[in-house]
Amino acid sequence: FDLSFKARRRVGQLSFGDFLARVSLQDDNANAGNAELVPPQSWELELEAKKSLGKWGSSTLRLYDYRISDLVDIIPIGLTGESPGNLDGGRRYGLEWSNTVELAPLGFKGAKFDLQLALEKSRVTDPLTGIRRPISNTRDIGVELAFRHDVPRSDFAWGAFVNYNH
Repeated sequence: FDLSFKARRRVGQLSFGDFLARVSLQDDNANAGNAELVPPQSWELELEAKKSLGKWGSSTLRLYDYRISDLVDIIPIGLTGESPGNLDGGRRYGLEWSNTVELAPLGFKGAKFDLQLALEKSRVTDPLTGIRRPISNTRDIGVELAFRHDVPRSDFAWGAFVNYNH
């Protein structure tokens, strides 16, 4: 069993394209650019627990809470314009649970399942409406299931993978 805790201060990076003005004739909108844009900064807390399941595999659970200031998001300007801009702050928190289950103890040598589950909540106060909403482009649920079989005494493997993200 392994337990770890991390507390860190992180300063994000901006893309050069965030500062540039762009026009999309197809979408009939304009991005005004923003020379005053600053990178997001966050305080990040993470707690991670790893447990070996012996010959059956392993399981890892990670809990996190990120408090973000100067969050970068798209801000509407005028009737048809928009630009990257800074919001006062936001929060992202959630969990990630990863599992590997080996099937060799059941007699299926070289086979395993990997399961990952991610649940996240985020919030920011919308600068136009004043209403709390999720941070743009964040995933609130993700599920991945993978099966893999490395055929014993050969160079062949096969498997299947399914996932769901929202």
